[in-house]
Amino acid sequence: MEERRRYPLEQRLKEHIIGQEGAIATVAATIRRKENGWMDDDHPLVFLFLGSSGIGEM
Repeated sequence: MEERRRYPLEQRLKEHIIGQEGAIATVAATIRRKENGWMDDDHPLVFLFLGSSGIGEM
């Protein structure tokens, strides 16, 4: 947890994802909600990254 405070998730994601500030903020906020217990067991946490071939979806 200490590393998470010193090196925020958004900063780590920006090292691998370029030009997608909105997507980075959404993914980071969703992960934080799950870590804090704000999740529904009937709806698992799933991310679907879409894009044209070769643009680097993770």
